[in-house]
Amino acid sequence: LFEGRVFNTHGSPLPKWRGGGGFSWRIMAGVREGRTVIHQVTAGIDDGPLIVNEPYVFPDEIRKPLDFYNYGLRTDNTGLRAFIEALADNAAIELTPQDESQSTYFPRLKADLHGYIDWSWSGDELVRFILAFSTPYPGATTFMNGQKVNIMDARFTPDSTHPHPYFNGLVYRALDDVLFVACQSGTLEVQVADIFAEDPQPKIGDRFHTPAKFLDAARESRVTYSPSGSATKNTTS
Repeated sequence: LFEGRVFNTHGSPLPKWRGGGGFSWRIMAGVREGRTVIHQVTAGIDDGPLIVNEPYVFPDEIRKPLDFYNYGLRTDNTGLRAFIEALADNAAIELTPQDESQSTYFPRLKADLHGYIDWSWSGDELVRFILAFSTPYPGATTFMNGQKVNIMDARFTPDSTHPHPYFNGLVYRALDDVLFVACQSGTLEVQVADIFAEDPQPKIGDRFHTPAKFLDAARESRVTYSPSGSATKNTTS
């Protein structure tokens, strides 16, 4: 209908990171590469030729998905403005095909399905996962004392204090509204304010733990979204 004159601004360095997982996949991967991208819309998933393709790097203080989104939006506005001004001047639009040999795709995520914490991971992996499901999402999910708990943020300090995986998830110290949680290769420091749980709040000697059935369900399931909402399918069936 529009003869190829439909364009999309995209928040990832295409052809890498195609799909609808937003910044969460990249936070998990520890990737801080940003890209101002405008591409032609095609029938495929984010595979149309590129018109604007300008790299940048997210600052270290950018940590949560909403932070990444807002910083990217401000940065992308410069490229979008230049593109619109070029259209207004009737400038020729140069289309650059994407390099399919570099393409990657990651599916959509749903926090209350995929955001369950696996306490066997290293401290750095735990922090990246927790941040991936933080603001504007409800946080990464686990359990303590039989109740569901959401964690919005954490910091990792490497050390050799906990030499056995049975320590993982155990709250072994609490100081000034900070919980110190044992994990593989070190300690997670979690602000009590970043923990959302029913009373009572976690205390020394309690343990964060995620039953295997929730971890299995997260890995086995894929979610798709339609105008009327989301639908989940089991990828192993």
